[in-house]
Amino acid sequence: AMSAHLDFARKKHAWMETATRQREALDRYDEVKKQTTAERTYIADERWYLLYEKIEYRVKKHILEQRMQHLRRIHSFQRTEAIIQDRVDHVKARLSAMQLHEQANVQ
Repeated sequence: AMSAHLDFARKKHAWMETATRQREALDRYDEVKKQTTAERTYIADERWYLLYEKIEYRVKKHILEQRMQHLRRIHSFQRTEAIIQDRVDHVKARLSAMQLHEQANVQ
């Protein structure tokens, strides 16, 4: 009877140890799972952030390109204005020269 009791105690102890090991293994698994989930979330957040930055960059690039086009247009317009002004000045100079010539001829 004593040996059966000892045998049962030994088995019970072994079961308890196994249960403890299993619980520890489960706890470790939970920890790893939590870490993995956290890492996944972090990676997903980083992805979103990068995507957002990419979009923001494209928008800024587009705005800058438009501004450049606008400035180029203004610049070419100013150049055209300058050319026209030069011609106007040239014509005015010729007119006043002709008037002076006429006045000289009249007198």
